Amino acid sequence: MFIKRTDYDKVNKSDFWDDKYINNEHKWDISGPTPGFVHWSQTLKSTRKIIVPGCGNGYDAIHLASQGHDVVAVDFSSKAIDNLKSKKIDNLNAVSADYFTLPLEFNNKFDYFLEYTFLCAINPDRRMEYIKKSFDLLNSKGKYVGFLFPVSKPLNEGGPPFGLDLEEIIDMF
Repeated sequence: MFIKRTDYDKVNKSDFWDDKYINNEHKWDISGPTPGFVHWSQTLKSTRKIIVPGCGNGYDAIHLASQGHDVVAVDFSSKAIDNLKSKKIDNLNAVSADYFTLPLEFNNKFDYFLEYTFLCAINPDRRMEYIKKSFDLLNSKGKYVGFLFPVSKPLNEGGPPFGLDLEEIIDMF
């Protein structure tokens, strides 16, 4: 199977993601909070600490913060984070950082980890590292909540988004 290794390398650079926002090339952006997360958030009985990695324009983070949750939104693109910070939302800490090198102060802090279009955007060679980091961020009773896709796209088609083999991902988790 031929895999476009250059695709793997480009997503490891923040400039690649900044260019997507500068050039309005963010097809994954649905211009509002993810409907599944909106529905899920209505089931929460009290405010929680939530991390939204790969937050992009931050619609999910904004929605959750507006409900009173303490939200940390992280993105590799400083352009996306600048856009989010300009909205000045209470209860929302927008962090421009490489997810994989988040400071240890974030470990064991969160009740929920929200996944949407982040796992499929990172270098597939780093998926196990992503999973480990995800669970490092969660507190002892924390939960990973996410939509994992695209599951029908072969990995050898390159990306992002990079295809996911659902059974493989389940085994990794």
